[in-house]
Amino acid sequence: RPPPGPRATGAMAGMEAVLAIFGFLQAQGPLGVAYYGAFLTLWTFCCLPTTPLEVAAGFSFPTAPAVAASVFGKTVGSLAAFAVGRAFFAPLIARRKGAGAAANGAAAGGAAPSRRSMAARFEHFARPLQAALELRPLQTIVMIRASPAPIALKNFGLALSPAKAVTPSAFAAVTLVVNVPYSIAWSLTGSSASSLHDAVNGDGAHVAVAGRLTFLMALFAGLALFARACKEHLDAARKSVPRGAGRGDSRRAARRAAPDAHAD
Repeated sequence: RPPPGPRATGAMAGMEAVLAIFGFLQAQGPLGVAYYGAFLTLWTFCCLPTTPLEVAAGFSFPTAPAVAASVFGKTVGSLAAFAVGRAFFAPLIARRKGAGAAANGAAAGGAAPSRRSMAARFEHFARPLQAALELRPLQTIVMIRASPAPIALKNFGLALSPAKAVTPSAFAAVTLVVNVPYSIAWSLTGSSASSLHDAVNGDGAHVAVAGRLTFLMALFAGLALFARACKEHLDAARKSVPRGAGRGDSRRAARRAAPDAHAD
């Protein structure tokens, strides 16, 4: 059998590190859960994947404290990223956008610039979503948070959206609501792995383990269907805006993509 490749070796080393960390946290008792919640806050702020940590927490701690710490860490970390993005990155993007517009205006009548500014590229990508956010802010924030998009887009990307559409209170409420079912699912995954190990060794009730696994599969199926529907809706909103459309055109196209936009 050939030796494991660099990726497999790195994955095994990372898994051993995670197990060592959670072994230490588990030995700290109730303080270990608090340490985990604080660490997950920093981890989420850095836009790193949280799923492995949540599964490990479910395996190491009782389910209720693991879920509570996971929800706390992900929510507070996301709020911190949103605050930094809104306070520092949004003004930076706005300044670069203005500088790019001035450069394009100065180049009028001459050679076109070889490439668009970073702000212009971001504007082209984000304009359809901004139109949807202006029409139905809460629903669109929920779809962005629940879709399988990079966590940086969910946190810093929403911070760069219009302040009137994505308010801090709306972002906080939606982030908390969306985080709860996913944290329950991942914590139960780790807890079920622990229970399954006990059942195999004759230390657990097989019926209880089977019931938990059945509930877990149903929960994952529901979350997967919801995430897929959110992604399809966001893709439709982006594709409905033609290239080069103005802000008013973006809003009209987003309204056509969501005909019940005023049914709330």
